[in-house]
Order: sequence, then C-alpha cells, then structure tokens
Amino acid sequence: MKYIHKTVAIFFLVLANTFTFGQKLDSIKYANGYLFYHEYGKGEPVIILSGGPGISCEYMEDVAIKLSGNYRAILFEQRGTGRSIPIPLDSTTINLKSAHEDLVLLLNYLQIKEAIFLGHSWGAGLALSFAVNFPDRIKFLILIDTGPVRDLTELRETMVLNRNVRYGKFENDKLDSFRSKMKAGTMTEADNTEYRKTGLLANIYDKENVDKIYSKIAGGELNYQTQKLMVNDLDRIRFDLSGKLLFFKSPVYAICGRQDPLAFDTYELKILLPATQLFWIQKSGHFPMYEQPDNFYKALNEIMETEKNSH
Repeated sequence: MKYIHKTVAIFFLVLANTFTFGQKLDSIKYANGYLFYHEYGKGEPVIILSGGPGISCEYMEDVAIKLSGNYRAILFEQRGTGRSIPIPLDSTTINLKSAHEDLVLLLNYLQIKEAIFLGHSWGAGLALSFAVNFPDRIKFLILIDTGPVRDLTELRETMVLNRNVRYGKFENDKLDSFRSKMKAGTMTEADNTEYRKTGLLANIYDKENVDKIYSKIAGGELNYQTQKLMVNDLDRIRFDLSGKLLFFKSPVYAICGRQDPLAFDTYELKILLPATQLFWIQKSGHFPMYEQPDNFYKALNEIMETEKNSH
C-alpha cells in the first residue's frame, strides 16, 4: 500500500509539473534518478541546452517556442538542474562524462539518430564538446554566446576580468558582500535575486533594461552546487577541445552579442574552427535573444533556411 501511495504521489507531482512550462514534460529513469525534458512542436529535432553550468533550462523556453513552429524543439533539464537532481549530488554524478552520457541517453530514448544541437553559453560549450566526441549524433550546431572551448583557466580569468571592468566600485563591493554571504551560507532568496540582477549588469548592453531582461532569465534558477562541481571537473580534466576540433566536419554556426564580455570565446572558436559561420548581434551582450530579439531570430531563421536548402 505504501508503494502505491508513493507511486500515486509521484504521478501527481509529475502531472502538476507538466503545466509549469512546455507543451509536454516527460522524464527518463536512470541509475541516479530522473532526467526531465520538455517538447514543443513537431518536425526535425533540435536539442536545446541551457547555460551555467547549473542553470535551469526554463530561460530558454522562448527559443524553444519560436522553433516549435517548424521543428521538434526539445528543452533538456541537464543533470543537476531543475527537476533533474541526481542522488547523490556530488562529483560522482556531476561531471562532463555524465553530461555526455545523458545526451546519448536522451537521443536513444527518443529514438533520434542525429539532431540539431542549439546551446547558449555553457550549453554551447557542452554541445560542442558532445559533438566532437559523438559526431555521428550531430546534424549541425548553433552556438549562442559560447563559453571557453580551450585553455579553460586562462580564458575563465579573462572572462572574469572582462566582467569586473564593466562594474563600478559600488557593484563590485555589492557582489563581494553577496559572495561572503554565499560562503557563510546566509544568502536569502531576496539576496540571490539581487546578486543575479547585479551580476547581469556586466552581461547586457542596455542597463536600463536590466529588470526586463532579468524577468526573462529569472526562471532559469542557478544551482550553485552543480556549477561548482562541473567547473571543478572541467579543471580536473583540463577541458580543451582545440585538438578534436581540427577533425570536426559538421556545420557550426555561432550567434554572439558584439558587446558580450565573453565574445572573445567566439573569436577563439573561429580561429580553431575557421569554417564556423558567425552572426554578430550589435547592441547586445550575453543574451541576444532578449536584448535584440528581432535580429537574433533573423539570424536563427537564416541558419535554419541555409541548412534546409543545403540538403
């Protein structure tokens, strides 16, 4: 009887969650729990990967909805984000190898031989890492404001410095105060909101739109433990895709805000993989889909049409 009650409780929990966002919510059982994903529309599959590491996929829903008119958009809750919390949540479950395995599991579960992969920030880095390791599962890549793809330590330092130089003393002191609270375990929900909103100032072009843009990305809750675990693993393995990129043949498209403090990563990608086709979005930082939606979707549609007409 206890088992039946537990099963019914889980069923109603999942049923309730299906109405939070997405046309369809489902999950895949694996050794450490469940991996959740959302589906929108029908047609050729597009796997959508959110950033962080550790940010819930919800902030990418607008992109999935836009694509759903012509494609089967699959918004994936990566392990350690959203509902896809493994047991235990530690270095044995959160690492790059498990992230690759989860994407293979997702494709196999949905009986998808190959898919278009679209990733933002860390999600773009993960898509690229998966692609060079499993090239036969990739049709083509769309990388939005990608993160570092080589020499992780040096490039991460550049990223931090690029962001810091965009803050004034007030913002830097404010962020330091929140980091101290985070370390002490005294961060409140209100503190977390203010911390993320303040941090956003360095990542967007028009500071007057910070509240509007934050309202779009706030649904993408950040799991700090997941982020720390994944970054530690990337450091441990000395994450560097430069060697494997030399042999990668599938089409790669990169969309990037001209004013993104991480824009140098997109230049690095172009140097490593000259065939990458770049689409620059002016007056945009790290979130072109919300800062310059018309220009962003114009670029995205051009990419899709180019690929459609090439076959």
